[in-house]
Amino acid sequence: MSVLNIEDFRSHLSGRIRCVSCHYEWVGVCPIDPDGNAPCLECPNCGVMQGFFMHPICAAEDKLAWRCKCSGETFMLTPDGALCIRCGLHHKWDDIF
Repeated sequence: MSVLNIEDFRSHLSGRIRCVSCHYEWVGVCPIDPDGNAPCLECPNCGVMQGFFMHPICAAEDKLAWRCKCSGETFMLTPDGALCIRCGLHHKWDDIF
């Protein structure tokens, strides 16, 4: 029997990843850095460091995160502001900052 350090298994992300360079998709796992950021990943198809998780990643509970009035946390950024994916409300940049 062996004892595993649980800290070795915390703060990791897993899921579908897409390369924004060649559009290759794969499933992967990566650690989250001490600031709570997920790194871009090396694409196994083209070798470029342009792999990003395809699905939204929520901020840790102890981190500040901006939320829409509907409690949505996923936004499409536009030149004029941020569009809430959950309710469709468009937030102007002047209202956000």
